[in-house]
Amino acid sequence: MFGQVDWMEIAKIGVAALTPIMTAVLSIVVVRMGNKLDVTKQLHQELLRKRLELFDEVAPKLNDIYCFFQAIGHWAELSPGEVIKCKRGIDRAIAVNRYLFHSAFWDAYQRFETAHFELYSSAGQPARLRLDLPYIRERTGAAFKEDWMAYASSKTGDHAQQSADYHTLMRILGDEMKAS
Repeated sequence: MFGQVDWMEIAKIGVAALTPIMTAVLSIVVVRMGNKLDVTKQLHQELLRKRLELFDEVAPKLNDIYCFFQAIGHWAELSPGEVIKCKRGIDRAIAVNRYLFHSAFWDAYQRFETAHFELYSSAGQPARLRLDLPYIRERTGAAFKEDWMAYASSKTGDHAQQSADYHTLMRILGDEMKAS
């Protein structure tokens, strides 16, 4: 009997040896998956933090532009020069952070921008305001300043479209905060 192999005993020993090995392998896999989830969670939190910083920077400026073009809210405290300055600040912030957002955000910003401003009107000159002059004059009355015309584009704006583009952009920007 010494030379005969008892396959049942060998199988029992094999199973007994494989159980701790498989447990160790599965433990390593689970730990690695957990670590990857932690890293992913940290990345999403950092992305959300950056998006919130951008929101805090650009949302008030977008609102300033909206208020001026719609002649609502604090529009009377703003000048065309300040509106152009807001646009420049927004442009810089969005260009630097553009790739932290989905393309729908960039597309919506471009629609907002072209609805409100005539870009590249002439070399070395700032963007011009695409004002819906009859609407602005009606809304502002005697507060309308003729020197604003130096900032106005010959391409008129559509206040209803400008309003819609603003609200679409802000909705997408808000959705970006939830998407992380």
